[in-house]
Amino acid sequence: LELSKLHMYSLYYNNFKNIYKSHCELIYKDTDSLYLNATTDDVYKDFKLYFSSILDLSNFDT
Repeated sequence: LELSKLHMYSLYYNNFKNIYKSHCELIYKDTDSLYLNATTDDVYKDFKLYFSSILDLSNFDT
């Protein structure tokens, strides 16, 4: 459980917070999910551009 917490916080701070800076806020965290509030023009574009190597985007429209 502690390793999953570490991984989730690492994902948030090293990836999402790194890209969105002050425009990203962690709303809720569980062992297998993050709820974020991120301000961006196009979240789908951002996910494909910045996070495709760490997220499963197979169900995203192309």
